[in-house]
Amino acid sequence: MKTTSISRAPQALPGFPVGTWRQDFLRLVLLTASAVGFIILIGTLFNPINLLNELLYAATYAIVLMITFVRFPVSLRAGILLVALYGLGVLGLVNAGVGWNASLFFLTLIVLSGLIFSARAGLIALLICLISIGTYGWLVVTGQYPLLTHAGAAVPLLDSLLNLGAVLVLSILLLAALYFLQTEVDGVGRSANRTVGALQADGKKLESQAASLLEERELRNKQLRATLYFNSQIAEIQDLDLVLQKIVESIAQRFDYLHVGLFLLDSRGKTAFLQAASSSQGQEMVRNGYRVILGERGNVARAAEQGRLYQSSAPQNMEPTGSITELPRVHADIALPLIARGKVIGVLDIQAEQSNAFGQSQMEILQLLADKAATSIDSLRLRNESQAFVNEFELLNAQQMRASWRGYVKNQKLVYQFTPSGIKPVSPSNPNLKSEDGLRVPLVLRGQEIGWILLRRQEDAPWSQDEQDLADKVSIQVSLALENRRLLTETRERAIQEQTMSEISARLNRSLDIDTLLQTAARELGGLPEVAEVSVILGDNEQAGQ
Repeated sequence: MKTTSISRAPQALPGFPVGTWRQDFLRLVLLTASAVGFIILIGTLFNPINLLNELLYAATYAIVLMITFVRFPVSLRAGILLVALYGLGVLGLVNAGVGWNASLFFLTLIVLSGLIFSARAGLIALLICLISIGTYGWLVVTGQYPLLTHAGAAVPLLDSLLNLGAVLVLSILLLAALYFLQTEVDGVGRSANRTVGALQADGKKLESQAASLLEERELRNKQLRATLYFNSQIAEIQDLDLVLQKIVESIAQRFDYLHVGLFLLDSRGKTAFLQAASSSQGQEMVRNGYRVILGERGNVARAAEQGRLYQSSAPQNMEPTGSITELPRVHADIALPLIARGKVIGVLDIQAEQSNAFGQSQMEILQLLADKAATSIDSLRLRNESQAFVNEFELLNAQQMRASWRGYVKNQKLVYQFTPSGIKPVSPSNPNLKSEDGLRVPLVLRGQEIGWILLRRQEDAPWSQDEQDLADKVSIQVSLALENRRLLTETRERAIQEQTMSEISARLNRSLDIDTLLQTAARELGGLPEVAEVSVILGDNEQAGQ
């Protein structure tokens, strides 16, 4: 069962200044009491009662004025005011009994005690008032003090009891109302406090989330900056060895690592060779052909074999090899696989001096750089392979074209000379064709020189640049025209050969016996150009010799 004590002071609501409210309320009460006391004091001057009472009223009024306009602590001012009200109530009780005068002061004392302090203070004031009234009643009943008014007339006992009951009932009602009001205020205060607590918890949660978002954004920015820096370092490099060295140097300089090494797998995927290193010891290992066999102990072998990063607090893969010793001051090592098109092509091995150098965010950045490095290496490999294929294709094409042109110009007079008397064929061995005077313009086709044009002036004058450019353009068109002519000739010859083969095949198919077929074959082959004799023999070489 839930119980609430009335001794508790009103709980301050969040954002509600209870102390300021009490101070303002007390100031208003004191100002009101000063105004009302002044009116009562003026009334006593025109309607004198008792000199002692007048002096007491005047002294009380002076005290009220003092605590109204002189700065005292709130509790002291309130206490003096309540004592003054009690004194006025006792004075009224002595002078007039339990009448309206004493009842008014006592009731005001009880209400102000509850409002300014707490319900408990109001209850204490009520008990003090009842004790005072009870003491007065006992004195009256025992005859030690008469029940008189200010005019000296006796007050009926029933009227006194009725006034006392009224004061008691009003006091209890006011204190109960004040208690329930304060209880409700306390409930509202607790609810408000819970709400404020929940809001503060939500605020802290939002602050934590905001901090996490800021940290994540900072991590992304760091990743972006690292990636941009990494890309800027290797973007323009086309040589694979230079790219590998730039990768390890960029990572080592960017993150201040002790050693960065890059391994590449061989074609079988069984051995990882150290291809580039940032440290001097690692570069010496590259020159000595350091390698790691998959399946051995160490982070590099595990990363290459499993396709995922491996981390340890001390290096296990940089074992001594030859005259190279293990890198000094290494307390952390991480190996990240280089994966391109779903296949491990190498491992990026990083060693640091700090044991906690590879946190979660740092590993994410390094994995991002490893993926970028793998993509760059694979792209450069593909580009080199494509370029090698293109170069080989161009070489074969040039060789084939050179052989075709040699066969085409064989036994043909393809040297012509223009003179004022006209165009005439000349011998390729003509010494005039080999002289140095004149402008020699080569006929180039797909990088291969298939001939040249020799130009001479009638006067021995130099050739201008425009004339040379015009000659070059003409040579290009002549080369293309000659190539088209050669291709057309080869196409015609091939068509004639195919037609001849088709006709020979048709005639052979019409032969009904072997003799007729052999005769037809000999006759058709003898009809070919530049064929002097044809023999068709059945059987192997030994039988033919017999």
